[in-house]
Amino acid sequence: MKGTVLDSETRTEPAVSEDVRTGSVRGAHVFLDITGTPIAGAQKAVEDAEAKVAEAAEGAPKEAAEAELKAAEEALEEAEATKIKFHIDAKDPASGNYYNEFAGSLDVDAGTLASEPQTIFVTNLDPAPNVWRVRVDTDEGAEWTYSVGASPIR
Repeated sequence: MKGTVLDSETRTEPAVSEDVRTGSVRGAHVFLDITGTPIAGAQKAVEDAEAKVAEAAEGAPKEAAEAELKAAEEALEEAEATKIKFHIDAKDPASGNYYNEFAGSLDVDAGTLASEPQTIFVTNLDPAPNVWRVRVDTDEGAEWTYSVGASPIR
């Protein structure tokens, strides 16, 4: 069983790992390491828009800057509500179909995460199925940067 299940990268679409074979180990600790959320870009857009409002002359330039700020603030609210959902699927050896092994699938709003990176301990697969995979779903178009790792339980 390898330690990295999904490499760290920025994703805007659902990700599915390759099959993980448990082999001779009893189980696995599974971790989701989130190093970037959709909030970061939205916060920067609000800061930039606030600076434009502060610098804008009265009249049309100021109104345009205020409209841009309002749009950026709305985008930030949307970003805070985006979700990342984590699933572990076990593979049925007879049919080859997958079923959700980790029924309590992790479901996190971007707004609940601190701005600094964090690793979330997802679950103990103990005992682990012989073959399993990780599925990570995000809201469409939302940029999340994360990796998934697993440590064997012997």
